[in-house]
Amino acid sequence: ADIIGVWGLSAIITFPSAWLSEIFYSNFNFKKFFPEFFQRAKQHVVSISVWILCFITVIVYGLVSPVDYSQNESRKVALLQSNSDPWVGGTSTYRKDLNTLMRLSDEALAENPDIDFVVWPETAFVPRIKWHYQMRTDRVRFELVNDLLTYLDSKDVPFLIGNDNGKMGYNRLGEYDILDYNAVLLFRPGENVIPPNPEVYHKMHLVPFTEWFPFEKTFPKVYELLLNGDTHMWEPGATPVVFDVAGLKVCTPICFEDTFGYIGRRFVNNGANAIVNMSNDAWSKSLACQYQHLSMAVFRAVENRIPSMRSTSSGQTVIIDPNGKVLAMAEPFEETYLVGDVPVMDVSRKTIYTLFGDYIGYVFVFLAFSTILAGTVYKLYTKRRTVDTI
Repeated sequence: ADIIGVWGLSAIITFPSAWLSEIFYSNFNFKKFFPEFFQRAKQHVVSISVWILCFITVIVYGLVSPVDYSQNESRKVALLQSNSDPWVGGTSTYRKDLNTLMRLSDEALAENPDIDFVVWPETAFVPRIKWHYQMRTDRVRFELVNDLLTYLDSKDVPFLIGNDNGKMGYNRLGEYDILDYNAVLLFRPGENVIPPNPEVYHKMHLVPFTEWFPFEKTFPKVYELLLNGDTHMWEPGATPVVFDVAGLKVCTPICFEDTFGYIGRRFVNNGANAIVNMSNDAWSKSLACQYQHLSMAVFRAVENRIPSMRSTSSGQTVIIDPNGKVLAMAEPFEETYLVGDVPVMDVSRKTIYTLFGDYIGYVFVFLAFSTILAGTVYKLYTKRRTVDTI
């Protein structure tokens, strides 16, 4: 993965299926299975030999390439899991979730006084923190925000918090309105908590149709249907912000952003040496869904050879090392926290993937179109020769 990315790995994994389909594709005589199979296999022996060589190379590289980070400095992090979908319910849910998150934070900090920073999941606290603190148009939400800020400022460690961040501005339709962002806020007690002036990252790659629908003017009825469903429309961010937290250069891809290699690479090229993913997969109520998300997130650590941490609403909350090994995992669907050490990696020597990204995918696209073009030209040429001969 740190050389050829998921495109190259996918090609190696799927090639045997393509090869076998070519063998069995047309008029295969199953009554004479083995003679027929070997006869056809001989026609494609070069391609399968190349695949075997590539497969062996991948396995050998996987055995010899893991990085040794045992001598690296480390930082201790607390990853919270509230076991709640913060968007289900109103202010009573916000209060309940806030109490849960503060309690879990206190337990983690009491048990591990050397924690360097604490992470809360995606939109763990829904009310817009800066907005409600400044505007104070909703008393209940302001009191929630005030209680949160008072709590944060009483602690000795930074907090990374998922929040629905809002500000006034012009939207895509040219209207002056509240612009909502799916955001990560970094609070440092005694510095930027009261009044709230956190460092901010806005989610760049929003989920189509549930977080982002840029055609509301073209298809207003569709947009209205989406708004009436279980959707939360946000504006897309533009900057791959990297936070400096306790000596770690932390990037914070939000939810399914950690399933895209190009996003992780963009953060690392902007200076990040650790990934902190904040997710809410509680909507799925599915362990399989949460594991599927985790299985894709693992690649971001390996591609860039940096550690990855995930703080999620209901799972899978984990710590992943730079070699893609899951070091620790919180029990899913429980109110809990996960505390662990993550290494401080030197990213001055970047991996091939970090340097060049999904170049293998572009190579495949180029080869595909080139092959189609060459085949078309060849067919036309042979057809013309046949006509001329006749």
